[in-house]
Amino acid sequence: MQYAKPSRHRRRFETRAYTAGASNAADILANVLQALGLTPEKERLAQLWNNWAMVLGPEFGPLALPLGRRRDALLVAAEDAMSAQELHLQSAELLERVNAFMETSCFRKISVSLLLGEKTLCAHNESGRQTAEQINARTDAQRPVVKGIFLNSMDPASPVTRCYARFAKKAVPINGKGCSSKKI
Repeated sequence: MQYAKPSRHRRRFETRAYTAGASNAADILANVLQALGLTPEKERLAQLWNNWAMVLGPEFGPLALPLGRRRDALLVAAEDAMSAQELHLQSAELLERVNAFMETSCFRKISVSLLLGEKTLCAHNESGRQTAEQINARTDAQRPVVKGIFLNSMDPASPVTRCYARFAKKAVPINGKGCSSKKI
């Protein structure tokens, strides 16, 4: 048994009735963004990373580099151990400033670690420092090269010399007259 198709007039009427209940464009856009995983909280986090130096102020902005978040912890990096200690001691104030910017207490603790080549989420260009992108974009040509120039003056029987030779990827010197052809 076949059912008859609804008339053209009826289909048009049903479409109008269906779309008449739609809300404004902002609500539709919010629903689409939420379906894609872009929540207002993530958008606010992006604003935090972009305004990091302004949020922390001139006393903490140059010291702290944001790495991200893990659950309710804000991950912050410092370039050296002294800065890391200072950030750890002032973590309550940092937490207060960040949560005030976020307009909610989304972070409960701060985890401070050393930068050690990790990628950061912001760029510091105040006070003449390199930006995070410049730090992260260093090429191998810009990194210091170990040449093994001290191998000729070291004792070839020493374990330190052998270790240094392996580190420098050079041959062990023989009698201080250069390097042998034997690779370690």
